[in-house]
Parts: sequence; C-alpha cells; structure tokens
Amino acid sequence: MNSDRPLRLLFLGLAIFDLILGTIFIFFGEYLFSVFHLGTYSQPQFFMICVGIFLYHYVYVQYMAFKDPRKYSTCLNMTVLIRLTFPIIYISSVFLWGLPFTLLHILFITSALGDLLVSAFILYSMKKLNISFFHGDEPLINLGKGPPLLRVILLVLAIAEFFICWNWMLLPKFWLQFFNMPYTVDPFWTRATGVFSFNLAYIQFLSFRNIHKYRTAVITSGLFRAPWWPILYWYWTAFGEGNLLFKIFIMFFSFFDIAMGIIIFGLLKKAK
Repeated sequence: MNSDRPLRLLFLGLAIFDLILGTIFIFFGEYLFSVFHLGTYSQPQFFMICVGIFLYHYVYVQYMAFKDPRKYSTCLNMTVLIRLTFPIIYISSVFLWGLPFTLLHILFITSALGDLLVSAFILYSMKKLNISFFHGDEPLINLGKGPPLLRVILLVLAIAEFFICWNWMLLPKFWLQFFNMPYTVDPFWTRATGVFSFNLAYIQFLSFRNIHKYRTAVITSGLFRAPWWPILYWYWTAFGEGNLLFKIFIMFFSFFDIAMGIIIFGLLKKAK
C-alpha cells in the first residue's frame, strides 16, 4: 500500500523546493545575487522573473504527482522531461561563462547532477510501480480524444512555443540587443526561459494528443496562461527595461495569454 511513498515524498520535496526557489527569483533574486557578489549573473532581470514564474507552474505539477502518482501519472511524464532538459542548459552555461569559477558554477553543476538523479529515480519508480511513461491520468474512460477545437488550439500553441523556444535558447544575445535588454555574462535566464518554453510545447502537444488521457497536461497548459504573466508584463511595460518594441511585444502576449487561458479552461469544462 505504501510502495509509492518514497516517490510521493520526492515530489513533495520538489514542489516545496521549486516554490521557495521561484519566490526567490521573482522577489529577491537581484538582492540575493548582489549579496554573494554575483550581481552580473542576475541579468537580464525580466527573464529571471520569468524563470521564477515558470517554477510556480511546476509546483502544481509536482504537487499533483505527490497527491497520487498513479492517478496523475502525466505529471511524472512532464517532470522527467523538465528534469532531463535542464542539465543541458546548466552545463552549457558553465562553459559559456568560463572563468572565474564562482559559487553559481558549483550550484549549476550540482543541480545538473541532482536533476539526472531525480529523473533516474522517477523512471525507476515508474517501472517498479508498473506505470508506463505515456500511461496518462486515471480513471481512464473512453471519451475519445476530446473537443476538436481545443485540440487544434493546443497543437497551434505547441508549434508556436516550439519555434519561439529555440530563439531564446540559441539566439538570446541577438534578441536582447534587438530589444535593448542589458546583460553582462552569457544570459542564462533567457536560455532557461527558452528551455521552459520547450517543455511547455511538449506539455501542449501531450494535451493535443488526448484531452482526457492527459487532462493534467491540459490544466497545466491553461495555468501557463494565468494572470500573473499579464501582471509581470504590465509592470515591466511601466517600469522595466527594454525598448518600445519589446514592451509592445509583451503587452500583446499579456492579452493573448488571458484570452487563451479563458478559452482552454472554458473548452475543458465543456469536455467533461
């Protein structure tokens, strides 16, 4: 009966850790980095806050896995992908930053190893508990793949996020210069935002495959359009850095995210 307890405790720990880390990046990141004389690594500020908000979304994913890893096994699927993609960005940033070797370099190497170990343990636990990687959520009721309109919207969003993510991951310096966003060392936070967008594309693709089978993925897709993004965009437009073009860009997405969130949850409710 308690065979899934270690896995559930792991997800509870991950949820709490990401909640604390996200709060630090959103509200105290600049101050904390300056305390450790790493102020240049906190730039660009906008994307560090974006990373914090993304972490809040994964608190939900990991909390649902903690509640019941069998019933919400889609959350295990999503977490493994997230934990396997970030070591790539961690290690690449260590090489791109180069010397001098700082506390942040050590933390990133440690985080990469930690994510790999967490992924291995989740996969091992899934095998032990006989949960297949694409098992989906329970109870599995044959309701078809869901409303065609919602599936099309999620597929379009997945494709859009997939193309956007590569720009932030591979061309961050170009876009930061284009938008007049300051940075000193290689912009890890911008690349990390790209990795999160890549994961969002995958989550929305899962949602497109089957609305009912991957219901928590659909809910997560809707949460990614939650009101805290527009709040950040509006605040940054009023007080933040970047040129007029960048502020027009994020203001557009502030209203786009609100509309998409309402549509996704509205259509999902009708799909019950």
